[in-house]
Amino acid sequence: MNEGWLLDSTYIMPFFGINVKISNLNSDLTKILTEKGGKIYITTCSLIEAKWKSIRNFSRSGNISYLKRANKVLESFQHNKYIKILDPWFIKDASKWADQLLIEGHLDYMDCWIAGTAKAKNLTFVSEDESLINLIKKLDDWKSLICVNWSKFIENI
Repeated sequence: MNEGWLLDSTYIMPFFGINVKISNLNSDLTKILTEKGGKIYITTCSLIEAKWKSIRNFSRSGNISYLKRANKVLESFQHNKYIKILDPWFIKDASKWADQLLIEGHLDYMDCWIAGTAKAKNLTFVSEDESLINLIKKLDDWKSLICVNWSKFIENI
């Protein structure tokens, strides 16, 4: 049974001013969060990834607004009521499942850890990462994890 939806990092990037090529993502996400809050999760891994991309954008451009915006967004996530934040460090078996994906060949550990968190918490994993999803579908131990992309998520929520 679906206990909720764990969004991959991709979906929070627009909050940080980082463009993502998914049609209507911003408007769909805003609507979903205000109407369906409470069953939608992200991990601290996603926040770290988004902050890192903001730092990279600042380093490339010298535009301090990337850093300021990222800090405001991080603060707002601390106080929001729409998205729950999970910390994989403290979720039983999240690292074990992430390690299995790493061993099986997916080399981006943050992605592995987010998927491992979804598996450990029995959450539907929402991701655009086709290589990760394809790997998950091949692994017997992962058959119970439901994986969907953004368009399927929008259809099902």
